[in-house]
Amino acid sequence: MAANMGSMRILIKGGKVVNDDFTHEADVYIENGIIQQVGKELMIPGGAKVIDASGKLVLPGGIDTSVHLQQTFMNASIQDDFYSGTKEDDMTSKDFAVFGADASVETRLESHGMLAEVR
Repeated sequence: MAANMGSMRILIKGGKVVNDDFTHEADVYIENGIIQQVGKELMIPGGAKVIDASGKLVLPGGIDTSVHLQQTFMNASIQDDFYSGTKEDDMTSKDFAVFGADASVETRLESHGMLAEVR
């Protein structure tokens, strides 16, 4: 979030929080774009915008499972490389790799890994 926005407070209330290792009913308190608390009966400063997430899944941080970094696809080049596509700390991503059917898993990992190490 931009530094000049002042103090922005958001409470996502009553959702089912999904993390990498468990799922539970909880509230998520965010201040200035950073998750500060996850739990029930949180102590929240005044002025927070409340979002009702009842009956919804809440994925703190987010996970993008179909990122295309530094690839050419259908005669178009992807603008993001490994550096620009992963420099933001707000999301976890899994890069999508496209290789020919005859490439071994080792070959795929090695060539894809070399792209990530360029910077």
